[in-house]
Amino acid sequence: MKERWQYKKLGEIATYVNGFPFKPSDWVTEGRPIIRIQNLTDNTASFHRCNRKDIPEKYKIRKGDVLISWSATLGVFEWRREDALLNQHIFKVVFDKDNINKNYFKYAVKSSLGEMSKHTNGATMRHIRKGDFDNIKIPVPPLSEQQRIVSYLDSAFAKIDAVAKNAEASLKEAKALFQSALAKMMEPKEGWEEVNLVKELALKSGVYLPSKEQSGGSIPVYGGNGIAGYHNKGNLDGEHIIIGRVGALCGNVHLTNGKIWVTDNAFVATGIDDSWNKIFLLYQLTAIDLNKYATKAVQPVISNKSLRDISLYKPSLEIQNEISLTLDTLKSKVDQLQSNLSRTLTECAALKQSILRQTFE
Repeated sequence: MKERWQYKKLGEIATYVNGFPFKPSDWVTEGRPIIRIQNLTDNTASFHRCNRKDIPEKYKIRKGDVLISWSATLGVFEWRREDALLNQHIFKVVFDKDNINKNYFKYAVKSSLGEMSKHTNGATMRHIRKGDFDNIKIPVPPLSEQQRIVSYLDSAFAKIDAVAKNAEASLKEAKALFQSALAKMMEPKEGWEEVNLVKELALKSGVYLPSKEQSGGSIPVYGGNGIAGYHNKGNLDGEHIIIGRVGALCGNVHLTNGKIWVTDNAFVATGIDDSWNKIFLLYQLTAIDLNKYATKAVQPVISNKSLRDISLYKPSLEIQNEISLTLDTLKSKVDQLQSNLSRTLTECAALKQSILRQTFE
């Protein structure tokens, strides 16, 4: 321990306010957003909202507030969005006990997440008890040293974030290029035969399988949103086009090869003959975006009725093969960039943790 540094318990540094126990009956479409853990870990996650006027002030979150998720996911975050309300399983940090640099505190707590995870409990949802949380210790140097450390870490993390941002930008650009090529190549050309989707594909629903039987096996189970689980036997074998029928992601299209189980929440295209290259057909169905034809009931559903006016366009098999090969080549590059991005993000996160350990240990 350096001179004038000391270890302090988190409970000695600040007050931690657990979020409000909102009920589903509190959720509305307008009002202040309710911050759940997914809203901290994923900026694209949707919000529940609440317009109640009796929520106590301590549960209100404003830009700059520091939040700590202590259940399911351990993490430290600074809120940077609109005024909101805090859900349970997240602490709001109130700096009312010690004079500490807020940004230093965030870095120090991030460095202690590994230690924190050793104190988690629970079988279905891991969490840390408030008493154990309060007893976690972090090193606290003088304020001038705190600021020096923050400046160093801000600079190092900014460089790491720039690497990740460049990788994300490359992937985004590649995806846009692929979508542009897909749309252009699937535009009907002179000589392409127009056929009705429903008549040509003869879509048939799969077979119901209880959710409790969709685990423990090795054979993929296809439901409305894609692979829903795994079973110990299949109801189809060979090469098939599968289309999700029910659910938020209905209209998703998969080309399978081998044993699978298709549930009643998905369609099997049973009418595909040798005049189709199935990979070309997969790309064409993807380009159509069948999800936009879903009827909105309790949950989105596509049906033979909702798809009855959609046309498919069939060029010669030779042209289908050429287009499929071109799109496969582009897609393989996108997939490689996706793999590179995942690896880059993992390495960036590991590098940040390494820097934190070196700084605080």
